[in-house]
Amino acid sequence: MCAALGPQAAVFSFSQFTTSYAWGLWSNVHGRKPVLLIGCVASGASLIWFGASGSFRGAALARVAGGLLNGILGWVGLGPTSRSRASRMCTVLAGGGRGTANVG
Repeated sequence: MCAALGPQAAVFSFSQFTTSYAWGLWSNVHGRKPVLLIGCVASGASLIWFGASGSFRGAALARVAGGLLNGILGWVGLGPTSRSRASRMCTVLAGGGRGTANVG
């Protein structure tokens, strides 16, 4: 089971990487609040799906969906000072894949 943890983390990060630019463009047009709301709801739904999945394939699909729909990391760089941005990023990275949605 431990050998499956690496691919689980990788598919989430890769799918989040592939859509982060699109989420940024979408937030420039529609605002940050809808992106944060969609990202939080999608993160919660994908975590429930991940927890309820009975197979590796189902868990991997849940992680991919969570990464594709997760547009909530873009706001980390919006702090007024570089010190606040650094502390927010530290908190996000410390949270890892534990489902932290409210940071800062």
